[in-house]
Amino acid sequence: EASQSGIVSIASAFRKPVVATDVGCLADVVSDGITGYLIPPRSPGLLADRCVSLLTNPNERHKMGERACQKMCEELNWDQIAQKTVEVYRALLASPQHAQ
Repeated sequence: EASQSGIVSIASAFRKPVVATDVGCLADVVSDGITGYLIPPRSPGLLADRCVSLLTNPNERHKMGERACQKMCEELNWDQIAQKTVEVYRALLASPQHAQ
């Protein structure tokens, strides 16, 4: 039932893929099959399978880790976060509800 504590960002900075349950905002930072794996909650068998898959496939583990780092650097850096935040504020200020 947890969500994002920052561990995904740390793992990505070290070029490590993440295996996580699909809860909270984890799907926003883990791209299933690309930067790691998202597992439905309460799926211990699938969780184990995905972990074993990464542990026994160093090439795939390396590719996912590189893509995770790239995603963090390009999409989830502080400049991008600030830009997206400003866009949301501008959209809210421009909305008809704000004009009332």
